[in-house]
Amino acid sequence: MSRSTIWIIVRTLGLLIGVGVAYVVCKDPFKAAEARASIDLLVWCSGGAYHHNLAFDPPSSIIVTPQNATPFIAIVSYSCSSFASALSLLVLGTVTPRTPHFRRVIGTVVAVATVVLGNLARISLSLLVGIYHGRGSLVLFHDWVGSTFTFIYTLGGFIVMLLILSPTKRGGRDLPAPSAAGTTTSPTPSPAH
Repeated sequence: MSRSTIWIIVRTLGLLIGVGVAYVVCKDPFKAAEARASIDLLVWCSGGAYHHNLAFDPPSSIIVTPQNATPFIAIVSYSCSSFASALSLLVLGTVTPRTPHFRRVIGTVVAVATVVLGNLARISLSLLVGIYHGRGSLVLFHDWVGSTFTFIYTLGGFIVMLLILSPTKRGGRDLPAPSAAGTTTSPTPSPAH
């Protein structure tokens, strides 16, 4: 095995172990932060109108007081959290080949922010449905509409990352593209005028 192959294997194993440790250590605090931030987002967007309808209940639950129903507890579970998706995009951003470091960082940050903000919007909208229509409607909205949101914002984050990482002609020279034989070809110079 060549040195570069060994380095790729070691780097990949290190990345997987690091992500696994980060998930185990940070999943609960991240989930709690998402629960708090979802309340804050909904209260802020409403101009404070729903301040009395929502209360954070540690570690990651939300007490919802509907307008015409009995209060209930909404739990932000691991499957409700965007942490796994954010870590996945983080890993994808670090293994992107042939991309300048600055663009890789920007693309990864924007993709992760898209996923986290999309999830906060999904949880906040679920809470809003719960305030107006009760627990059953919150669960229904969360399960049906929320799963569609999850798909859209995760795919959207990945597409945004790819767009940022794609080479452009405006930013300078494009990277050479591989030819059919597996070798790289240099860009052809433009004719002089």
